[in-house]
Amino acid sequence: MVEYRSPKPVVVGSSPSAPASRTEIEKDRDLEMAKNIVQFFRETRQEALKVTWPTRKETVMTTVVVFIMIFVMAVILLMADGIIAACVKFILGLGA
Repeated sequence: MVEYRSPKPVVVGSSPSAPASRTEIEKDRDLEMAKNIVQFFRETRQEALKVTWPTRKETVMTTVVVFIMIFVMAVILLMADGIIAACVKFILGLGA
């Protein structure tokens, strides 16, 4: 046996027999949003074409400088770690 249910009369919305239709304002809003998205991508492309991209030589040199700085910082942190470890061993050695 199939039970038939009708929509409640106090509830606003759609029912299967009479689905809600979109208003003209909603349709216009959706169309405007689509136009804005297309405009956004056009402007993004135009701005990307204005960018002065680095040359291959500049990119390689910048990468080398970054690796050198990473190495220098690693050495500095290694020395700081050794000094701190020696100090902690000295302090803990005095307490024993």
